[in-house]
Amino acid sequence: MKKIFLLITAALMTAGIASAQDINEATANYNNGATELQMGNLEAAVTYFQTALEMGQSLGEPAAELVENCKSAICSVTLAMAKELYNAKDFAAAVEAFNKAKEVAETHGNAEMAAEAEELAAQANKLQYNTAGTAALRAKDYPTAIEAFTKVLELEPDNGNAALQLGQAYYRNNQFVAETLESKASFKDFVEVDKDARKGTYVRYPERKELNQEINESLVVEYYNRKM
Repeated sequence: MKKIFLLITAALMTAGIASAQDINEATANYNNGATELQMGNLEAAVTYFQTALEMGQSLGEPAAELVENCKSAICSVTLAMAKELYNAKDFAAAVEAFNKAKEVAETHGNAEMAAEAEELAAQANKLQYNTAGTAALRAKDYPTAIEAFTKVLELEPDNGNAALQLGQAYYRNNQFVAETLESKASFKDFVEVDKDARKGTYVRYPERKELNQEINESLVVEYYNRKM
């Protein structure tokens, strides 16, 4: 009986030592994450925090505080990475990153951070389209500008600047179409053009000699062969 008691005691002591070692290792990963964060290495910091979180969750109650600290750190750093993209004016990437930050925050029960990420994602989305529209307008790509500013107004109907630029895009596009139509003395035989209505209609299939000479027929054939 005494021998059995000693074996049980030894097993419990071994388990206790192993648990303490695991907590120390998890804490070391957390501290490494904090160090990387101070150095500005956000992705590396998240990796360490995630490792510490997974280790802590496997340890149960003794690591409960560590687990909560890891969750908070992961949410904060993930949101910070999205903000870096936003500040760099990479709005398309920022939208994706803010959506990921929202998902991470919801997973770890951080409602406040999830709400902040959602709000910033919406703001970045508007700026993404606004920036694209402005660039298209400067490049005289009026259809793209119209599409972009229309999207901005769908997201923010009271955006007066977007409404103004949308009007400019429509005006310049109409002006461009009118000038193009007037400058054309004739059009291809397979297209019927109504200059007043500003529209064209295909009246027949074009012949090969009427098309752009740079077309590579072999690529067209290859494309349709793949579809079959």
